[in-house]
Amino acid sequence: MTIRLFIYKLLLSAVCIFLTLVADAQNTDPETELVRIREVAFEGRFAEAEKHLLNLLDSFPAYGDARVLLARVYGWQGDYDKGLSTIEELLVAEPENRDAIEAKDDILRWQAGSETEAAEAMARERAAAEKALRDSIEAASRTEVVAGYYFDTFSEPYTRLWQVWKAGALHRTDYGKLMASINTGHIKTDGSGVTELQLETEAWPVISPSVYGWINYAWSPGTYFPRHRASAELWYSHGGGWVTSGGLNYYYFDRNIFIAVAGLEKYLGKWWLNGKIYLYFKDSGITGSYFMNVRRYFNDTDYLHLTAGTGTAPDEPFDVIIDLERLSATTIKVIFNKEITGKMALRAGIGYSREEYFESVSRNRFEGTIMLTRKIIPRR
Repeated sequence: MTIRLFIYKLLLSAVCIFLTLVADAQNTDPETELVRIREVAFEGRFAEAEKHLLNLLDSFPAYGDARVLLARVYGWQGDYDKGLSTIEELLVAEPENRDAIEAKDDILRWQAGSETEAAEAMARERAAAEKALRDSIEAASRTEVVAGYYFDTFSEPYTRLWQVWKAGALHRTDYGKLMASINTGHIKTDGSGVTELQLETEAWPVISPSVYGWINYAWSPGTYFPRHRASAELWYSHGGGWVTSGGLNYYYFDRNIFIAVAGLEKYLGKWWLNGKIYLYFKDSGITGSYFMNVRRYFNDTDYLHLTAGTGTAPDEPFDVIIDLERLSATTIKVIFNKEITGKMALRAGIGYSREEYFESVSRNRFEGTIMLTRKIIPRR
């Protein structure tokens, strides 16, 4: 083999390897890769996560979510200067990036303490950081199509089955999420059935890095759905995984109904704990109910959720006029959320209530729900 032929083959091999690397980089799905790297980081494999994040940013230098995670990885390793310089690069290009601002504040707080205090702060902030990163990853999926089914039934003193089918779309913006849906309700009592429609719209506005909300309005021309239903709730993040909330629910069936709500939440590693109080404003006075929610995350999308509570006000909105028969109830519900693929998720749950509907007269009441969400991810 001549030297010229050897050099020719060597150059040809180098070109092939280069083209293969370029093709692999172009075919990389940045959202899927970031989810994988995030899991590596939260397992404590920081050096490995750093390496993969640098490779991802080489292919997608403008990918802000990856740069935020890289800055946090530096901070968790105690390299605060490198973490701050990484986040400052992003803030120069995106000065209003909420996740970047929160990451910078966290790193500065860790840097202000000793190494031991910084490690403790990292542990306290890990849950809040995980939620922020999960939200930023989800924000890349700008639109979702939603389809769901819900039933609620009892058999005393008569048999009633209430079913609702939901179809809608959710769109994510830099200022929060927006959703519109059409609900079809069918009620069956002792052989007779009636079908009605309800139009519903929701918004989850992000007001500031520590304040966000939820607004809901639904209207129906029927007699079983409420004619008007409006809800608003506001959350405030105090840092360290602590969140407080408060809001008001309004319904109009044949009269006005108001229910106020206040809550306290705590993110603790893979756990989310939440307590809520509901105050039901009746003509006879104010009555209340108390609910506890516990959620265990298995990764950034999959979780098991348990709800238990007792009192006069429901934790879910009044969605049918027969709900007004309830005097009080003790309720338990279990919900499971699972990402089936990178673009589709399933949410399913079942619940039981022991409900008082006449004075000292109670019945068993059962409910169940299933919801499918399909993400539509735009090409970068």
